[in-house]
Amino acid sequence: MARNVLNRMRIICPAANFMRLAAVITLALMSLECNSRPLEMKTAGSSQKALILDDCHDRWYAPCDAPALPEFPSGLPQIRAATGAMKQFFVGGMFKTNQKSVILTSPPEFHNIAWWHYPTRTLKPIGGVVLTSGLEATVLAMTEFKGALIAAGEFDKAGCIDAKNIATLSGTDGTPWVSLGSDGPQAKIHCLLVRKNSSGTDEELIVGGEFQTAGGMNTGPIATWNGAAWSSLDPTATEPGLTGDLRALAWTATGDLVAGGPDLSAGGISGKVAIRIGTTWTVLGSLPGAVLALTVWNGKVIAGGNFNDDGQLRRVAQWDLNLANPAWQSMEPVGQMNKGFDSAVLALTVFNGELIAGGSFSTPSCIARWNTTNSKWEDLEHGVQGNVHVLFPCGYNLMVGGEFTGVNHAVGGQDEDIRGWAWWGRFPC
Repeated sequence: MARNVLNRMRIICPAANFMRLAAVITLALMSLECNSRPLEMKTAGSSQKALILDDCHDRWYAPCDAPALPEFPSGLPQIRAATGAMKQFFVGGMFKTNQKSVILTSPPEFHNIAWWHYPTRTLKPIGGVVLTSGLEATVLAMTEFKGALIAAGEFDKAGCIDAKNIATLSGTDGTPWVSLGSDGPQAKIHCLLVRKNSSGTDEELIVGGEFQTAGGMNTGPIATWNGAAWSSLDPTATEPGLTGDLRALAWTATGDLVAGGPDLSAGGISGKVAIRIGTTWTVLGSLPGAVLALTVWNGKVIAGGNFNDDGQLRRVAQWDLNLANPAWQSMEPVGQMNKGFDSAVLALTVFNGELIAGGSFSTPSCIARWNTTNSKWEDLEHGVQGNVHVLFPCGYNLMVGGEFTGVNHAVGGQDEDIRGWAWWGRFPC
């Protein structure tokens, strides 16, 4: 089919444009046909390659032609957050260059946050053009809210302004950072969610972390920002419904909010995971250690972390919201006690309907998907070579970030060249 369409295009298209148009059309058609062998081509006047996958299998990719992120501080970029879309993507974490110049030169200077510029397939600093254009210290969470980028974590400055742990940026063309008020969360922020109204418009930003106050209110470890002011999630309540140390947030299919952390309490009951139905928080059972990641999949809350009861609940567990009397259930391989993850689960997501886990575990190698047929965890093409902290679905691709030195069986680059972040998916960028 692809060959027939291209032959017709040759008749009606000027020769100068044919090769470029052919590349675009072939990408689209081959994604449907799934040729039985890899195809590599170059567009006219460009050194960029387009790679079509063998049999339409998912594969690892380098972040297109993006340069390696700078090293910090242990010799690897540490990616802890991501947000955006394929043509407007941002990564954050711990990475810096140490040049002393004030005006950006080549190579560019990065300060814990970078913008992936799609047209040139390069990473660029954002937040101004001076040395302090990025964020002073660690970025742990990112999202987009009312058309602007939100970055949060543990820092005191964004660009040249004072911004305690959270800041916003409305553009990538040298626009400066803006603080979200002077009375926001005064301790580390770990997670961000956006609540939308019935028309799909952003209504409020939900922020979770290790803080207990925001906006002059006793909020507990969760607060909201409406674009102008901070508030408690329950502003009419005299005491917060949830207290403790919060590390992860997720929505259920019915719009209920789920929170997880090392130590939470609601209604006088302590636990690791709680759900807010209406305005009431309820602790979900008991887990034997810290919860560091959450997602909701097939009507179940999936919790990951560093817990281990020396039995079935090892680093990941599931809570079925559809059961009348639910309890935390194992996600160990059937009939193989103590054969699950051997170290912490740090990230969870759902990609193409599959449950994906990332972390510091070595078997599978730091990233895995749940095989529902065989009820066991399987690696993604032999995994990555280091810890995974971020799993961010983006169209046909999954962005994977962390502190790794490479990935196994990558397309588009040598394994050792893919440091800190990579794409897993069916199509190159």
